[in-house]
Amino acid sequence: MDYQLTSDEISSIERYQDNDFKIINTLLREGIESEIRINSRNGKDYPFMTKDLMEKSLNDIKNLYSAIIKSYVRNGSQKPNKQLYRGTKQSLIESMNNTTGSFLSATTNINQTLTFSRTFNKGSNIADDTDKAVLFINSNVPWINIENELGGFEDEILFVPSKIQITETNITSDKKYGKEYIANLVEMNIPEKTPEEIDQMKNQILSNTERMSEYLKYILVIKDNPNFNNNPRTLNVIKEYEDWKKLVVEYNHQQYRIIKNRLIGVQALDQNNQQLSELSPKVEQEQLIEDSINPKKEELYSFKKRIEQMKKENAEFLDLEAIFSDNTDANNLDNEHIETVEHTGRRMM
Repeated sequence: MDYQLTSDEISSIERYQDNDFKIINTLLREGIESEIRINSRNGKDYPFMTKDLMEKSLNDIKNLYSAIIKSYVRNGSQKPNKQLYRGTKQSLIESMNNTTGSFLSATTNINQTLTFSRTFNKGSNIADDTDKAVLFINSNVPWINIENELGGFEDEILFVPSKIQITETNITSDKKYGKEYIANLVEMNIPEKTPEEIDQMKNQILSNTERMSEYLKYILVIKDNPNFNNNPRTLNVIKEYEDWKKLVVEYNHQQYRIIKNRLIGVQALDQNNQQLSELSPKVEQEQLIEDSINPKKEELYSFKKRIEQMKKENAEFLDLEAIFSDNTDANNLDNEHIETVEHTGRRMM
């Protein structure tokens, strides 16, 4: 199988880096918090979905999965060989812990984490920014070094969506990067769906996309109203939107499971076939040796049985071996011994 990135996969990475990360990562997080947060940031509006935009975004997500896994397999399916960092807000740590997140960007340059951590606080001075934290990334999931794959000077490592487990730590003495945490990235547990179920999920997503886009506009308009959480109609709209978002996330997770099994499963099969082909001559040689030894083993066993039978039938006779191992030399018997033997022999006759 060819593990080189296609032009479509490269284009999806470039769009993600440019501005589409907002759309893509929102489609990988349940709930409505991401949409609200993006629209509250410096007047930047969330790009409301059309059916065509949704189809394009779902396809970009699949391309990102494929590109990351291809790069990961091609580089030996190893962990990153450098310490990686991610800046974030201290106030977001609790909501991130033990959740299945979106694509996660990290850097080898800890100083760059200050830019990440100020994503939501660009109007503040770095020295005055206290709501910041730095994650020390420890990963067992596929990743891609974007600089190595696309060229340029973008110091960015991109991980597939995974479960994030966060624990507080104290690694550096300089706390200018914020409170420190270790973030373990582990594979998600994705239950298998049938192809028919997955197709049905996609159809439900696309058929409701534009209606959900209108729901989102309504929610964002009234979110600051004091009665936001008391209006039955609003609560019903939020419930429908969140159910739809859950379906979107589940569909994207299914695509990850399919693509990973296709790319990594094929690699594992190729490795098994290679190991079998290397092992086959050894097995054949061992079988030839075994085949040549077996007749000898059977012959020796038969001979041993014959000896045991002869010993049993002649148990009353003298053990000649014992006699000739005696200290008396049979070749130097004196006449007295001979006569005694002969006399004894005549008496017995």
